[in-house]
Amino acid sequence: MGYELHVQRGRDADIEEIPEAEWLEFVRASPEFEMRDEVSFGPPGGGDEVTVRGPFGCWTGHPTVDLVPFQWFGGRITVAFADEHAVTGALAIAVGLDAVVVGDEGERYDEPPAHEYVEPEWEFDDPDAPRPEPVAAEPPTFDAPPARDEVAFDFDGGETIWDRLLPWLRRERRR
Repeated sequence: MGYELHVQRGRDADIEEIPEAEWLEFVRASPEFEMRDEVSFGPPGGGDEVTVRGPFGCWTGHPTVDLVPFQWFGGRITVAFADEHAVTGALAIAVGLDAVVVGDEGERYDEPPAHEYVEPEWEFDDPDAPRPEPVAAEPPTFDAPPARDEVAFDFDGGETIWDRLLPWLRRERRR
């Protein structure tokens, strides 16, 4: 089971039950929520879907997901879809029902997490900046392998590919 957020009245031993009728009335009255009898989930990219029966009060304000299902159980409203945006939906419920948002580990959420923009470490090239000329306008062609002094050498001063290839080419030419 994943991490869950709970909307409840009170904290620790002083929890007061939220009546289910009050929860359902909140969902019907709120423009950010819609009532669903069941929700279906499937793995990203396709696969078998799982359908869970409700009722659910689904929050429609998530920026990337169509619906975030909240469910009443045992006097509190719970969501298993606990990403940073779901906290915003849980806080909307908490304000409407005079309650608090608490995580599985007892931590309390009083405000949505900050969604600050992080500047990427890289940048796109300026499309108006002058571009350097290519090193070779046309690809080189060879009728024969280049002379030894024209061939780049390995940085460690060892033999080049041509030092190994030229003797083989000479042998093949003699055949």
